[in-house]
Amino acid sequence: MTEDPFEMIMVKGSLIPNRFLTAIDMLYPEHLEAASRALWISGWSRGEDFTQPAILAKAGQTAGLSKDQLLKIQEHMTHQATKDRLRAYTDQAIQYGAFGSPTIYITRMGLLSFFRF
Repeated sequence: MTEDPFEMIMVKGSLIPNRFLTAIDMLYPEHLEAASRALWISGWSRGEDFTQPAILAKAGQTAGLSKDQLLKIQEHMTHQATKDRLRAYTDQAIQYGAFGSPTIYITRMGLLSFFRF
């Protein structure tokens, strides 16, 4: 685990990795789950700074993304469409009560379930 969870959460934050994952969702959704897992492991198991481009790239490569795809993702992270999509996801999470704790929502067979950590 990261040596300083407070710094990871409150100082560095999750905006950059979430924009990275949102861009993947928009461009290469088949890689989203693997990239999410790789980022989670990098930040919370290995204590790596997942706001850094090299760590994002490593997670993307672990998820099977090519260098060209990663460059396109990096560019897409700054597009307004990516920012708007992430804002919509954030608003939905807040509506569901997820804000403030790691929460996973799953819709399966039309039913919404959630897990808080």
